[in-house]
Amino acid sequence: MDNELSFSPRGFASLMAFPFQNRETLPRFLFLGGFFTLGWVFPLLPCLMGAGYLVEVLRLATQGGKPALPPWENWGRLLVNGLKALGAGLIFLLPAFILILKAWALYFALVFSVVGIGGRGEDALAFFLMMFAMTVLFVFQGLGFLLYLAGGTLLQPALTHMAVRDTFSALFDFKGWWRVFKASKGAFIVIFLLGLMLLYLLQLGLAVIFPLWIFLLFLLPALTSFGVAYILTILAWLNGTAYAESLSASGDPS
Repeated sequence: MDNELSFSPRGFASLMAFPFQNRETLPRFLFLGGFFTLGWVFPLLPCLMGAGYLVEVLRLATQGGKPALPPWENWGRLLVNGLKALGAGLIFLLPAFILILKAWALYFALVFSVVGIGGRGEDALAFFLMMFAMTVLFVFQGLGFLLYLAGGTLLQPALTHMAVRDTFSALFDFKGWWRVFKASKGAFIVIFLLGLMLLYLLQLGLAVIFPLWIFLLFLLPALTSFGVAYILTILAWLNGTAYAESLSASGDPS
């Protein structure tokens, strides 16, 4: 496969710089960051368009070749892509978020009970319920995070499979994208963990320069949006490449 990435250190370093590498890719990346920035004002439509564009990046990456960004065209297709990506995210990640939210709801319900019981002078029971509430929150938060890790990891080959097949139903072709996942030898796991690390570094960077927000508060949405757009662009290309290489390794001619 004619692909310079192949998860080599040299290829990865080149990948990290590719959104800014020439006059063709840079405006396309800036356009993506602009859409995510508009999402602070109009939360739904710009983010769907941006997500739809990233689906096109996924599709392009599976075709091999040097990292590049596709042109912004066929806006209707981008919107449909974005809706498909939203649906995929809900299917794979919503269970984890529901579990975490239920854990917090149960925690606060128990805390309110502790306040009432403590007010009646039943300190021992209040202490037991407080410890139980903290344990429940810790356990279910942990389970929710594990479920999030599993869902986020499996979302990547499934979403890329959907992008390649260009149909939402491909998301439910479990055998198809699972074969790719197994052949990836952990590549999708590494990519997902890399994404979490990059998002953490973005948050850390924003926190370090937090005092400047007093003077540059209006830049916070833009810097956050362009940072997220950059991370998602890198991850999209990595996922597309991992899918293509894993598909080849699995022996599937499709």
